[in-house]
Amino acid sequence: RRKRRRKRRRGNRRAKREDEKKRRRKTTSNTTNKNKQKKKEQTKEKETIEIKKMGNKFSRNSTQTRINELIATHNIPAEWVEKLRRVLLARVPSGTMSMEDLLDSVSADISTKLLKDSLLRLFDVDSDYSITVDEYILTLLKVSMGNDEEKLKFAFDLYDVNDAGYLNEEEIIALTTSILGENLEEEIEEEKKKKWEEKQEPLTPTDLEIAKLKFRKKTKKQAMDIFDKLDKNKDKKITFDEFKDFAIANEEIANSLKYLFKTTF
Repeated sequence: RRKRRRKRRRGNRRAKREDEKKRRRKTTSNTTNKNKQKKKEQTKEKETIEIKKMGNKFSRNSTQTRINELIATHNIPAEWVEKLRRVLLARVPSGTMSMEDLLDSVSADISTKLLKDSLLRLFDVDSDYSITVDEYILTLLKVSMGNDEEKLKFAFDLYDVNDAGYLNEEEIIALTTSILGENLEEEIEEEKKKKWEEKQEPLTPTDLEIAKLKFRKKTKKQAMDIFDKLDKNKDKKITFDEFKDFAIANEEIANSLKYLFKTTF
């Protein structure tokens, strides 16, 4: 009986030792695998950084080449472009422009997130979700030196926030509001004048909100009227040809769309 007990104890101790060895081997194996995975990720990250650096270098060279081609094609004095580059780099030493910088350069009212994203898409030549000074200059050159149709196409693409190739009702409302937005100040001044003449009182904050609401309603109605005129085949889609024909027939609207930038060449 004693021998059997000693044998069982030895067997139990042996089994525990085997279990401990297995546990240690498993832990070592997991640690090794984690280290290997970490090394792979680090290597991949380094490769990605190198590829991105090469891509950015290629992008800068490609953008500069296209700028030089436009300078040569349109006989633009190179010193003008260089002066603009120096001015922009003085404002943004990093060489990357923010959304605020883009909005400052555009005369249209770009207030919604969709329009801001669309503006970014048009300037982002290499699709890396950032705008370099050279990308800004390239886009500015293309639009400024393009013919009327090319300028209208840029405006069309800007308001085509879904990049669908046509404008829907919401996009036409955004376009109309953007063009007529500067008239809001005139509307408010008219309201101020009217109230002063009638009651000898200034506009209250509530009066201002009411004036803005009236203006938005009026602008939306104008937008829907424009949409109906543009949508010749009544398919609820405004193609570029329909958009261009309407703009050409309305000089004021065409000029607002063609001269979206405050800086031109």
